[in-house]
Amino acid sequence: MKLLFGIVVAIITLKWWPSIPSIGVVIATLLILIALHRFVSEIVIGAAIGCLIATGAVAIFQHKTDTALTVDVNTTIAGKVGSLFTKENGQTSVIFDVDTVNGRKLTIFETFRARLYWRTELPVKQGQHWSVTARLREPYGRVNEAGFDAETYFLSRHIHSKGSVRSANVLNERVSVRQQLYDTVYKNVAHLDSARFLIALAFGERGMLSSEDWQQLRDSGLAHLMAISGLHIGLAFFFGYTVTRYVFPLIVKRDTHLWIPLVMGLVAACLYAWMAGFSLTTQRALMALLVVSLIRQSGYSASPFSTFFLVLAAVLVFDPLSIFSASFWLSFGAVYALCIMALFRPTAPLEESVIQKVARYVKSLLIMQCVLMIGMLPLMWTWFGGVSLTALFFNVLAVPLISLITVPLILLGLILTPFGASSYVWHAADLSLQPLMSLLGVASFGWLETQGPSTVFPIVVVLLAFVLWLVGFRTIPIAAGVIGLSLFTWKNTQTDTTAWRVDVFDVGHGLAVLIEKEGRAVLYDTGAAWSSGTVAASVIAPVLTQRGSKLDGLILSHGDNDHAGGEAWVTKHLVPQWVRSSENDLGHLACLRGNRWRWQQLEFEVLYPLTLSDRAKNASSCVIKVSDGKHAVLLTGDLPKAQETYLLTQNDDVSADVLIVPHHGSKTSSSEAFINHVNPKAAIASTGRYTPWNLPHPDVVSRYENRGIEWFETGYDGQVRAQFSDKGWRVLSQRNDTEPFWYRKKFGAPKRKE
Repeated sequence: MKLLFGIVVAIITLKWWPSIPSIGVVIATLLILIALHRFVSEIVIGAAIGCLIATGAVAIFQHKTDTALTVDVNTTIAGKVGSLFTKENGQTSVIFDVDTVNGRKLTIFETFRARLYWRTELPVKQGQHWSVTARLREPYGRVNEAGFDAETYFLSRHIHSKGSVRSANVLNERVSVRQQLYDTVYKNVAHLDSARFLIALAFGERGMLSSEDWQQLRDSGLAHLMAISGLHIGLAFFFGYTVTRYVFPLIVKRDTHLWIPLVMGLVAACLYAWMAGFSLTTQRALMALLVVSLIRQSGYSASPFSTFFLVLAAVLVFDPLSIFSASFWLSFGAVYALCIMALFRPTAPLEESVIQKVARYVKSLLIMQCVLMIGMLPLMWTWFGGVSLTALFFNVLAVPLISLITVPLILLGLILTPFGASSYVWHAADLSLQPLMSLLGVASFGWLETQGPSTVFPIVVVLLAFVLWLVGFRTIPIAAGVIGLSLFTWKNTQTDTTAWRVDVFDVGHGLAVLIEKEGRAVLYDTGAAWSSGTVAASVIAPVLTQRGSKLDGLILSHGDNDHAGGEAWVTKHLVPQWVRSSENDLGHLACLRGNRWRWQQLEFEVLYPLTLSDRAKNASSCVIKVSDGKHAVLLTGDLPKAQETYLLTQNDDVSADVLIVPHHGSKTSSSEAFINHVNPKAAIASTGRYTPWNLPHPDVVSRYENRGIEWFETGYDGQVRAQFSDKGWRVLSQRNDTEPFWYRKKFGAPKRKE
C-alpha cells in the first residue's frame, strides 16, 4: 500500500510540476532507488514509479501534439469523426481522430485527436471518414484567474490540437452504430419536453442543454445527474447484475458459475459507457467497477478506504492526465466523503418491519446527502465559486427518481429502440422527469456565492453539521474539523487600504481592464460579444465572483465590438452604478477631456476625446489616467497616432508606470514620441493569437523593448495584473508568475511575427 501511495502522490501532483523531467533521468533515478531499496522507503520508490508513469503520459501527449502542429501551412489530414450530430443541431466544433497526415499513415504513437471548427452544408456524422484540409494549432487557451480553462480541458480529454477546416471531402459515408442509434432515439424524443435531458442521460451528449439549463442544474446541485456519470454506470451494472442474478438460476439449476451475474453487470456497464462514447467519467467508473469486482471475486476483505485507494491508483495509472479534469476531483471527492460516512454507518437490525426499512432508507439517504454537501464544500467552492443551499432537498427527491425510474426506463428504451418498440418507454421516461423539470424553474434562489467575504458561508456549514447531528450522524470531531477547514479557507476581509490593482484580461482580440480596490471595481471595456456568449460572462463575471468584488462603474473606450460588445450583458447582470463613454447616449455619463472624479481614493482624469460622437470609433477612444498620487496607469483604448500627437501638443502629464498599449500594438499607434512622453516601466498589450490582424506589429514591440520597457502580451502571457501600494508596485502574468506550470510554458511560448 505504501508503494501505491507514492504512485498516487506523484501522479496527482502532475498538474503543479514546473517542468517535465526527461524519461531517461526518471528511469535512472528509479533504478538507483530500486538498487537501494533496503535503505529507501517504499513511498519514495512508488513516487519514482508514479513520476515515470506521469512523464510517459506527458511525453506521448506532447509527441502527438508535435505531430499535429503545422501552424503556418494548411495540412491535409484524414481520419474519423468522433462527435455525434443531428441534422437539426448541425456542427461547428467537431472531434476528429486523425490517422493520416499529408498522405502518410501515422503510427499508433502519432495518431492524434483534433478539435476542428467546421462549417459545411454536408451532413457530418460520427464514424464517417473524411479527408480535410485544415490549419492546425497547438491546444492553447485563454489563461485567466477564473473562468473556463481550455488548456486543462484539452489535456484532460487528450485533444492534441485545434484548428479550422478550409475544405473537406468524405471518404466513407458509413456512420457508427452509436450514431445510427442516436438518430433513431432523437426522432423518438425530439418532440418531448425533456428531450434535451433524455439525450444527455442516454448518450452523454449535453450540447442540447442551454446555458439556462446549466445554471438551473448548478443552482439545484443536480448537474451530476444530467449526464452519463459514474452513478449511472453503476446503475447499469446493478441492472445487469440483478437481472442476471434472478434469471440465471431459472436457466441453470446448479450452483455453479456464480461469477456470471458479476460479468453481466460489467457488460451492461460497458454497453452504457459505449453509449456515452467512453467518455473520461465513464472510463473511470468502469475502472472502479472492475477493481471492486476483482476484489470481491478474490475473496480479499478490503476496507472502504483501501478499496477507494486501489481504485484511485488504478484510474491514475490508466490515465494520469485525468487529474486535469474537474470531474475527477469531484467524483473522487464524493466517494471519499462516502467512505468517511461508511466508517460510522450503524449496523442494520436483524429484524425490522417494512416501515422501519423504508425509514432507515430515507434516513440513510438524508445522511448521505448531508455528508456529500459538507464534504464537497471545499471542492465546490474551488471549482464553481459557490454552493447550492437547495442541493440537499433536490438530491433527496431527484436521486431516487432518476436512479430507480428514469435511468432504468432509458436503458429499456435503448434496448427496445432497434426493434421499433420504444415509443411508450420514452414517453414514460419523459413523464418521470416532469416533476424535476418543474422544480428546476425555482432553483435559482438556492445558489450562494462563497468566494467573496461572506458571513453566510460558515453559518451554512454549521447548519449542515447540525442537520447531520439531528439525523444521528454524531461525528462531532469530523464536523468540527470540516467547519474549522471552512473557516480557515474563508477569505480574510482585512485588506491593505493602500493596495489597488489593474488587471488586463486574456480575452483574445479585444480589451477588458479591471481596476479594483478594497473589494470594489471599475471596468474599462468589456471585451467582445458573439452569438453564443460574451467575454463579460465567461471571464469578467467569474473573476468578480471569485474575488467577491462589486462592480461600481463601467467605462467604454469606444463602440467597437471587441471593446464594448459586452455592455448589455454587464449592465444587466453586473449592474454597475454608472456607465461612462464618449458616445451620445442618454444612459451614459460623458467621458470627455477635462472630466475628473475620485473613486476609492484613486484619481481618474480623462485626457481624450474633445467631443462626444454618435458612434465612437478608434479616434474617439476615451483615454484615462488613473493615479493614487504616487503610481499611475494610462488607459488608451484604440487611440491612433494623430490623437497621440494631440495629447503631446497639450503638454499633458501622460507619464505612467504602466501603459495599456494603444490599439493592441498596431503600427498605427504607439509612436516613438508618445512612448517617450509616457515613459512607462511596463507596457501591456491585449492581443489574441493567430488573428487576421497579426497584432502586435513587430516594429511596435521593438519600440518598447529597445527602450528597456518590460513587455507583456495577453495572447502569450495570459491575464496580466499590475499591483500597487504605498510599498511599491509590480507586474505579474498569470501564465508565467501565478501559474508557472509545465503545460502553461508548453502552450505559452511567444511566436513573434517577423
